[in-house]
Amino acid sequence: MVGIILSLVACVTWGSADFLGGLKCRSMPVLVVLLGMELAGVIIVIAALMVFGGPIPEARYLWFAVAAGSVGITGLGCVYRGMAVGTIGIVSVIGSASAILPVSFDLMQGNRLNLYQTLGIVLAISGIAFISMEKMSVKEKKRFMAGLGFGSAGAVLTGFAFIFTDLACEGDPYWATLFARFTIISMVSVALYIQRPIFRVKKSDISVLVSIGVLDTVGVIAFAVATTMGFISIISVLSSLYPVVAILLAKAFLDERLSKIQMMGVTIALGGIVLISGG
Repeated sequence: MVGIILSLVACVTWGSADFLGGLKCRSMPVLVVLLGMELAGVIIVIAALMVFGGPIPEARYLWFAVAAGSVGITGLGCVYRGMAVGTIGIVSVIGSASAILPVSFDLMQGNRLNLYQTLGIVLAISGIAFISMEKMSVKEKKRFMAGLGFGSAGAVLTGFAFIFTDLACEGDPYWATLFARFTIISMVSVALYIQRPIFRVKKSDISVLVSIGVLDTVGVIAFAVATTMGFISIISVLSSLYPVVAILLAKAFLDERLSKIQMMGVTIALGGIVLISGG
């Protein structure tokens, strides 16, 4: 049950971070947003490691963490870019299809779910699919298509990041998170040095970037610890329901409409959560 609760914590914090990050990427370069949030988040990771972490694990676990950080930040960059040129809620939903890969990985490992958990996963993924369905105007269709490629790439990469994180956390979730973060900061810094985008950071931007970093890091730590307490299939599916949070925030603050079929998707996804939790 603790793993399920942590997965839902990751869901809420990631959804909030995605909403703020996608919004900020409309006025700032994606790489700047990513570096700002990662620098803010690494402080929390170090603090968590000092309090809860154990001895440094074997090198193979750290390499899995490096792999998780590499593909994870690339996937997140794709999703944020998709949100910047497309519709925040829809791109977030497409990115959440990443849960399909960890579910497949869990089954390949020989892990078996009970009937309620299996049905819950089906409902959760189906709910996400319904959330992505809506009638769109010509302008909205153009924005949807603009974000489709980035969202799809982000889904695949994030799916592999989930798997690598699960493998890395077998050593220690806090060390895994730290090495993943250092990898991310290194990659984004190199990319920024190469591109050298022209930008101006305001004081208000700093507070938003710190907020995104805190939310994302809390989600990452919650997810990492959750992987040590249950099947990666269940953990990843519950965590990947973050589009529900992003869509509700987009509706509340950006007036992005939520259609009846999307509301039905939210209901179906919540039903999936209940079944997974009860199973």
